Amino acid sequence: MDQIYVASLERQQGSKEVWLAIFLKGDLNHLGDLRGFLENQKIKCRPFPEHLRSRMAEFNYFDDGFIFSIHPDRWTFYEIRSYIQKYIDQQNESAVLRDFMLDDFESGRSDQLFDEQFYLSLTREIHKYKRVYFEESHSISLLIAGVLKLIRQNLCLYWSAVRLLNINNNKLDYINFDPPSAPRRPIIRIANGGEEHGAIRVPVEFCGEMIAEFIVQPGPFSPSIKEINRFLTHVSMLLDDFFYADLRFKRVTFKLYSELSKLKQLQVPTRPIPEDREEKIRKKWQLLVLAATELSAPVILSECTKFGFERNNIELFTDFSKFHHFDANNLLIHRCRFDGILLGPMPHKIQGDFGSYSSLIEKMQSEPSRYPIFEVLRNPNGDLVLSKKSLRMALDKLVLKLDEVSEYRAKVDEQA
Repeated sequence: MDQIYVASLERQQGSKEVWLAIFLKGDLNHLGDLRGFLENQKIKCRPFPEHLRSRMAEFNYFDDGFIFSIHPDRWTFYEIRSYIQKYIDQQNESAVLRDFMLDDFESGRSDQLFDEQFYLSLTREIHKYKRVYFEESHSISLLIAGVLKLIRQNLCLYWSAVRLLNINNNKLDYINFDPPSAPRRPIIRIANGGEEHGAIRVPVEFCGEMIAEFIVQPGPFSPSIKEINRFLTHVSMLLDDFFYADLRFKRVTFKLYSELSKLKQLQVPTRPIPEDREEKIRKKWQLLVLAATELSAPVILSECTKFGFERNNIELFTDFSKFHHFDANNLLIHRCRFDGILLGPMPHKIQGDFGSYSSLIEKMQSEPSRYPIFEVLRNPNGDLVLSKKSLRMALDKLVLKLDEVSEYRAKVDEQA
């Protein structure tokens, strides 16, 4: 089923001319036909300017559109709507027309009600994401990304977002949203209590503590506010204990890391670890290689195993085109599951809160205590690159640092 939405843009200064927009989701061949249908009535049509497309929430949901102008002396809005409906009727195809004036958002789509069978299916889908978390990824960001996409697609939203509790300041300031291509600043502004623009909020509470909050931006084809709230409340019920358990784990882990950091300052001398035990320890290390490169995965893995790492404990993130899906906030020491990280070339624009820093590498080098042990991949000339040479150089330094930590932990274990 095609979905067509007519919205108002602006009235031209010093003119009675009014600009309107048409958005379409579905068969894009209909867009050109509809434009020709309007131009037959001498209605001026043109594509969206790129600068306008990039900041319009409508394009998070709709596939394409165009703008056109009418003169109120010739066309009323109701007449132009009827004319577009005439085009739809002539196509003999299933399509739905909505607009910003005649549709009551409070009542929403009367034809979209989720029955008990749907909620059973939704529950199974969310349990799948949980199972992947426990059995494979151990990444709450991947789980949240899947859930947010599920919410957005089923509710026909412009975007969906969630705020999670930050254990450092006990505030809901960790924000994730879908789709990743949506403009980040407006969503963060709305999520943090700025101008709402019709956004809907549903808190997630557990044990009397507000640990998260879902925020969604409905579109013209979204169901009613009541139905959206019911949907999000159901999702919240499925995830509240999970969010709390993850939060509890992070708090305990952060406390342990803080205590370990204090102990390290004592600089207690340690005995070298026996070689056979050292080899076993190295095989348990978890390594992340975060760098765009043309080196093949087998070559990178082969080099890493020469330094004692097990292949199954090495994760490669080397495809430049996929970096916009990577959330750098998951590298913070209280969230990260990796013992060591190798950093190389990557886009400046990846997900994460970098503050005043221009890149992830700059932030990690400026605040090393907030991250696991890491090394930057540079060749002998100092160029940022992932090559065999730079990989060996960085691994050599990284393993030395990891060995020092292992020796220290062994000493602490002996004293315990």
